[in-house]
Amino acid sequence: MGTGNVYADLSYGDADEMLIKAQLVAKIAEIIKRKGITQAAALLHMPQPKLSNLL
Repeated sequence: MGTGNVYADLSYGDADEMLIKAQLVAKIAEIIKRKGITQAAALLHMPQPKLSNLL
């Protein structure tokens, strides 16, 4: 049975940090989609390709 943290299950040393980052990115993507934001990269002050890679 897993721990609820796939990164911990795979024995990553920074599993908690990786899980929090993944949850944060998922929440940002959810908000962008829900609000229909089309210029999210500009709002987040980052290049579009970088945002696309995150999401």
